[in-house]
Amino acid sequence: MATMLSAEASALAEEAASLHAEAESAALVAAQKEVHALRAENASLKAEIAALKSAATPNSYVPPPTFWPPPPPAGYGASPYASSPYAPSPYGAPSPYGYGAAPPYGGAPASPRPPATLPLNLENKRGPKGANLAIFCIPNSYYDQQVLDLAQPYGNVVFCQVATHRETGQSRGYAFVSYDTEEAAQGAVAALHNMSVEGRALRVEVAKADKDKPY
Repeated sequence: MATMLSAEASALAEEAASLHAEAESAALVAAQKEVHALRAENASLKAEIAALKSAATPNSYVPPPTFWPPPPPAGYGASPYASSPYAPSPYGAPSPYGYGAAPPYGGAPASPRPPATLPLNLENKRGPKGANLAIFCIPNSYYDQQVLDLAQPYGNVVFCQVATHRETGQSRGYAFVSYDTEEAAQGAVAALHNMSVEGRALRVEVAKADKDKPY
């Protein structure tokens, strides 16, 4: 009896070993097939990549647009004082205002002095009482001749002078005009008062004069 059981157990062990070997062989065959399939797929992909590279034209790459940093604004880097009268002179260049001198008040360089006075002013005449006028709010660019051009259409002018600064000779913005008659002066007041000249409304009135101080 024991011999029979031993023989049966031995047969079962042999059968199990056979089945195990068959299973291992089947798994090995399946793994080998999968490896072969993966190698074939890899080779196919390599061939496709090579075909794409050969079909591409050289230098076909276009870089994407650059959005950063943004371009600098117009005038970036220029000195904010480039057009200012206070801009420093180049190194070694003399100052336009003289050594150690500052620009005139207001920043703008002094303009040339006004032309010589009119010939009719040389005698320093004045009109009769009521014929001497003061004209205010004239443009800064107006001097004797421009004011005379305004006043002459209304009568005979015997004196015409723009008040100026003693140091610079620049206009103070008002002038004195004398006519030979009071009627001519009144006509000038009526015509010139509130007249707009270069954006300014003139103010014209009879001057406060006396014998010692005409104005």
